[in-house]
Amino acid sequence: MAIRTSYTSEFGWQGQTVQLSRVDPVPSEGELRAAVKAGAGVWLRGGETRRDFSFKLLLPVIEELPALFVESRDNMLDTEVLEGAAALSMLRWHGRTGQPADFSRLPALRGFSGHLSRITKSVLANPGLTRVEIEGAIPAAVSRVAGPLERFIHIGARRATTLPEFASPDSLLEFLRSGVDGFDLNQLTQFSRLKRVDISDAVVSGVAALASLPNLERLRIQDVHSVEGGDGLPSKLDGFAFGLLRPPLSAATIARLSEGGWSITQREPTVGPYAPFTVEPIEGEGLLGGWNWAVYLEDFSALKTADGDDDFGRLTGPELEPVIERIIDDIAATAPRIEVMFDSEGDLFAAYFRSERDAITVAEAARVSLAE
Repeated sequence: MAIRTSYTSEFGWQGQTVQLSRVDPVPSEGELRAAVKAGAGVWLRGGETRRDFSFKLLLPVIEELPALFVESRDNMLDTEVLEGAAALSMLRWHGRTGQPADFSRLPALRGFSGHLSRITKSVLANPGLTRVEIEGAIPAAVSRVAGPLERFIHIGARRATTLPEFASPDSLLEFLRSGVDGFDLNQLTQFSRLKRVDISDAVVSGVAALASLPNLERLRIQDVHSVEGGDGLPSKLDGFAFGLLRPPLSAATIARLSEGGWSITQREPTVGPYAPFTVEPIEGEGLLGGWNWAVYLEDFSALKTADGDDDFGRLTGPELEPVIERIIDDIAATAPRIEVMFDSEGDLFAAYFRSERDAITVAEAARVSLAE
């Protein structure tokens, strides 16, 4: 049996976990009982190949289990076992395949993190929840949060712009939202006790609503687009960190906010003949295989919208790679095939080429196709 101590929850639970995975031996009932009795949670990790997993393995300890972390593509069976988890205070669930379970009646549950699906959708109906982190869309059928939430985090649902209904809006103290388009900040005015707000990678409206939150102490805005600019932002906040607001803040607004204690940084626009892309030689002797030139992109918001469907300005680096591959395929129709090696990350696009000519050809074609 593997006992892991590396997992630390941001939701008020931390400690040892019994890790169940395909590479570790299945713990005996005695080992499992001893670990959970000592305060350990259970961390289920599956592989890339989907298989069946039965929660009957947890029957000997289900009433005492303090935390459960599921990060697996496996098909979850016998999830009704989890309905007996009377001591479960923290549930993290990354997985969308399996049988639904009713988490609404777990008496000790206080924190949930992960995907809301037909398996886990009942968790928002639990009246004891105080901390929630949702990744992806919130299904319309579960659009009400029953518990007195103090912390709400929502990440990565571009077009899911409407917040769920909050049964106790006055309890919320911290709000974080990232990866959403068309978010009306006026929805925040219902949270009268809100102290901390963090908005990133978003298209927003209603910026002036932030100034009407009477207890707001800390505000962080990063990579946020608003046609209203920053004129409506509140001046005096402690510990504020500002990343990027588009359109760029005026000099007068920067001066006003700086006097109020804001920390402001503005990303400088990329310049040059291939902007917003750049063409650069790889330092030193290049990369193994003769990859000597690179095309980079750091500001995705400089790309135009494609076909009214995919907004290039909201892409990540890996998501841009197939778009560039199609451009290279188009070039190959009238010129020799260009070899490319991609090395992108979330907020950076990087493509390596064997010659300066190939890098320039692709950067110019991408500029014409995506940015003009």
